[in-house]
Amino acid sequence: MMRKLLDGLRRAARQFLGLNSLATLPDDQAYRHIGQQLLQVQRIFGDPARVTVGREVILNDALINTSSGTVTLEDFVFCGHGVSLLTGTHDYRQVDHQRQAGVPGQGHDIVVGQGAWLGSNATLLGPCRIGRDAVIAAGAVVVGDIEAGSIYAGVPARRIASIEFAGAAAPAGEQP
Repeated sequence: MMRKLLDGLRRAARQFLGLNSLATLPDDQAYRHIGQQLLQVQRIFGDPARVTVGREVILNDALINTSSGTVTLEDFVFCGHGVSLLTGTHDYRQVDHQRQAGVPGQGHDIVVGQGAWLGSNATLLGPCRIGRDAVIAAGAVVVGDIEAGSIYAGVPARRIASIEFAGAAAPAGEQP
């Protein structure tokens, strides 16, 4: 009974995801492939031309919203799984359709400095600037600028520590 149920679920998932090209793989390899693909697919909501990505940036499955600004990810930025970079905002003072549709087109830019790390499920709400080599803890919500070379955690994110860099000089006095 359980085997039939699992086989049916596998067939339905393959059909739903359009996995004809994976049909010849053993089930465990096909599902591993699906999992890897889903964990590495970035989504951009809005104009992709408003996103700038530097060298060797790792996005994993980040969600990037460009409705109300631009998103710049400088070199060597790392995003854990489920990171959200949200420039889009709404005017909560409006009602009905205006509350949904009244989205400003600019002014909520996000800049993530070189070497910054964004932990899994971190959310950045623009406008904000993340300083070079800063670390945002998993699950943190950023609602403003973040100092370079610092660790931030919480909701809203607050500075919890300075980073003591091993074998390298700290970033040259950069401020967000």
